[in-house]
Amino acid sequence: MYFNTSSISLKVPEGSKEVSVKNLYLSCDPYMRGIKAKIPDRLFYSFAPHPPIVGYGVAKVLESGHPDFKKGDFVWGVTKWEEYSLITMTESLFKIQHTDVPLSYYTGLLGMPGMTAYLVSMNFAHRGKENMFLSHQHLVQLAN
Repeated sequence: MYFNTSSISLKVPEGSKEVSVKNLYLSCDPYMRGIKAKIPDRLFYSFAPHPPIVGYGVAKVLESGHPDFKKGDFVWGVTKWEEYSLITMTESLFKIQHTDVPLSYYTGLLGMPGMTAYLVSMNFAHRGKENMFLSHQHLVQLAN
């Protein structure tokens, strides 16, 4: 395991649509095991010793140049495994509208894993399938 301490600028460049955030929850998802390709220009790239891991998370907006996100908003989407991030690819961010549930749900049930399960189940329903298997892990996640 590799840990690094460094300083980054959290100042949003004037005129940009970047968003500066404090990461609150980070998600460790099954797809991460399969990231092997060494293609740094992709949204999700292979793990390397120096840059932070890229994944889904929940964050609080500190500063924003994007019209859809304001200081104090909660967002979920692609971020980095670091305490603070400057997000340049804001297309992958979604404003959290419902804060009446725990924010951590947006890394699971209400986030990418939950959306995947929902879309798959809707696909099965559309096909007229009568049986669908839910693993123990999915049931535990729904119960929490």
